[in-house]
Amino acid sequence: MTAAADAAGHALVLAGEQWAGLAVRLAARGRMRVSRNGRDYALRGERFVTVESPNQPAAVMVYDRDGCAPVLFLDLDSHDLGAGAVDRDHATITTLLRRTGAAWFSDRSPNGGRHIYIPLETPLPYPDARAVMARFRALAPTLDPQPMLGLTAGCIRPPGARHRTGGHQAARGRRPRPARRRCRPTRRRRRGTRRAHHVDGVAAPGRRAPGRRPLRGRHSPSQPRRRPPGPPGPRRGVPGAPGPLHGPRRALPAHRADR
Repeated sequence: MTAAADAAGHALVLAGEQWAGLAVRLAARGRMRVSRNGRDYALRGERFVTVESPNQPAAVMVYDRDGCAPVLFLDLDSHDLGAGAVDRDHATITTLLRRTGAAWFSDRSPNGGRHIYIPLETPLPYPDARAVMARFRALAPTLDPQPMLGLTAGCIRPPGARHRTGGHQAARGRRPRPARRRCRPTRRRRRGTRRAHHVDGVAAPGRRAPGRRPLRGRHSPSQPRRRPPGPPGPRRGVPGAPGPLHGPRRALPAHRADR
């Protein structure tokens, strides 16, 4: 009895730590929706994300104010095909993500479902997110695309959130990693480059391209270019010097379409 109570207390503490470290980072607009029954996440339950996990099931919002998703959420549902099919789809998707070098982490719900989180360096617009979900849906039959299809109401339970059947969403991994490392975004890379910030010899802002020296002289980026000298003419302030060829500029008459 004591061992079971200790395990339950440890799981509760772990869930609170995962919520505090990940929910705020995953929530678009810093908002969440709290559900009374664990099924419906209505607008009346929307509020700002708190560090402490709510006593009821809560889900973080998916899209920001610009209609873009900072994180791609994949919801693998076990209701129809079972937990075994969810694990197979999880292996298929994560293998693809490892091959592409994408950053991701996942969690598991008490009923056998799983969520995969893919933080993005650039938020994904809603139409592109729908297209990506359609491709993942073809690979994983247990994928429920609804969280990513709701532009204003799309939400998903993050790690540490309570589940309607009891228990919490539990982040999975070989080793526990800090929240800032889990939510580190995926960056685009090219093969054959010496560093990730060098692409085809063009350096990222603040970095120097490999094998190139900074320009020096009057055309250095740190020194503004000077205008070429114009034709020799009379100097200002010299007595007897002729005035300008043209008088003061005047506004041209407006063009009339009836002419």
